Amino acid sequence: MTTSRSALVPFAAFAVMGVTGALGAALVPAARVIFALSLSEALTLQWGALVMCGVAALPLARLVHSVGAGQAVAGGLALSTLASLGAWLALRPGLLGKAWGFPAFLAALMLVAVANTALQVACNTVLAQQGDPARRTARMTLAQGFNALGVFGGVQLAALLVLGRDNPAGLTDGTRLAYLGCALLSAVILAVALRRAPRGAAPSENEPDVAPVRQALRSRWAWAGAAAIALYVGAEGAVGGMLVVFLHDRAVLGLPLGQAGQWVAIVYWGGALAGRFGGGWLLVGRSDARVLTGCAAAATLACVLAATAPGIIAGASALAIGLCNAVMFPVILALTLRRASARPAAVTGLASMATAGGALVSIAAGWVADHLGPAAAFGVPALAYLAVSVFALVAGAARPPQDSRTTSSVGRRTDSIA
Repeated sequence: MTTSRSALVPFAAFAVMGVTGALGAALVPAARVIFALSLSEALTLQWGALVMCGVAALPLARLVHSVGAGQAVAGGLALSTLASLGAWLALRPGLLGKAWGFPAFLAALMLVAVANTALQVACNTVLAQQGDPARRTARMTLAQGFNALGVFGGVQLAALLVLGRDNPAGLTDGTRLAYLGCALLSAVILAVALRRAPRGAAPSENEPDVAPVRQALRSRWAWAGAAAIALYVGAEGAVGGMLVVFLHDRAVLGLPLGQAGQWVAIVYWGGALAGRFGGGWLLVGRSDARVLTGCAAAATLACVLAATAPGIIAGASALAIGLCNAVMFPVILALTLRRASARPAAVTGLASMATAGGALVSIAAGWVADHLGPAAAFGVPALAYLAVSVFALVAGAARPPQDSRTTSSVGRRTDSIA
């Protein structure tokens, strides 16, 4: 399949995922004021989307297998457009009233989460099947770079249009404008996708009629990869959530909260963004398992230093974890695709579902922080990163499966796309 025109579609879709996913979480403070909510009620916007991703992932994997990855990309973009318009309408003054405004807004954001899950499964399937097989991991890492760029854009969009306003009417107008922008962005990429997106075919008639979801559930490597992704996502989220408070601590750097937030945005998340774009180059011609082992080991060491070292060393080590995180998700997924005896859509769906499990790492880190302090809490992500490094070592030493079930939905063997 040709990629000269179509390759831009999944990359652009990853950017859409980043913008819309980050925007909902960033608007938690605004939602509290707009809808007069408690903090726990407003946080439903954050954890509800994560739960929805986990619930929808495997059914969407089956759908991608049935209709083809290219069509699923277009469908995910269409749903993202409609869901963003739904969020825009839910915030229209006087349309639904306060009693129904927040449930409608929450429902729209749940649909955004479903759209992002569909795009995650479909785009990773497209990238696994197209182009030079030797560059698959590099392609997937580059795509995650566009996702990180979208996350950065979503956070900046929230800050520019919404969070700088100081009254409910201004916050409402800013949030509506932000989601209208998301709808327009998704619609533009959808228009391109309808013309250029690669069309992954549904299973051919001579392939066994085996549900791809069942293939993933029967594969030990698919489960191992899903566990590694859950640990990585949980560790990244836990570190990102603790960093502002950690840098504000007088025993570390004693930064004001605003300044600490700027350091986190620029160094931690900026490091992940730069590392993902640089990682696409780094992985060409190199062992992805060794790169993942090195990054996970470095993140483990950085967490240990953050927990035990004094002052500036602890702060710098914690911020450096963002760069270590850069290539972990795409490399874990690429290694899992290569080892698992299941089709790409099934493996990607199980991996997307596993991200919801990352909440357990964040909960554990929060409990430790409450009882032993923010520094000690870095021990939790340290254990998660250590487990990821073990996964990388074992995956690097294992042989790809020699099983007919690894035939993908476009007639290629997934053990040959590595």
